[in-house]
Amino acid sequence: IRVFQKFKYMLNNTIKSDGKVNSLSPDDLTNNIVARVEAANAIAKAKGLNFTFALQPSIYNTKKELTPFELNILKKNKTSFPDLPTYFSSVYPLLKRKLQKSSLNKDYIFIDIDPAISSEPLTVFTDHVHFGDRGNKLIANFMIKYANLFGLNKSFDSK
Repeated sequence: IRVFQKFKYMLNNTIKSDGKVNSLSPDDLTNNIVARVEAANAIAKAKGLNFTFALQPSIYNTKKELTPFELNILKKNKTSFPDLPTYFSSVYPLLKRKLQKSSLNKDYIFIDIDPAISSEPLTVFTDHVHFGDRGNKLIANFMIKYANLFGLNKSFDSK
């Protein structure tokens, strides 16, 4: 199950062409995402696999101090999609809380990847959902360290 593709599909289907957000509530969206994550976990468990879900950082909710370039992304998006910053600002914290609770109840690992980029002073976002090489490298190194910490993959070298 490609949760991020489904998230993008659900999000795209909640934004009207004029940039206004449709009536799908943040609670409904996050419940749908959590249900898909739990389904992926159930499939993994049925195959004898441990499941890990990593939540990609959002430019709208990151603890990272945004660069002028990243602030310009927000400015452009606010013009193109006026409701999107408010929508994401309500969705992400709610989604994190629900995934944390779900991971404890359903026995899978939940990783919030925002700490991977939060102390980076340079630009990592190339738009509101994608990262450049710097951001991808920071996230990859964070994931390798996390995998090593939890013994998820002994073949990774965290250097």
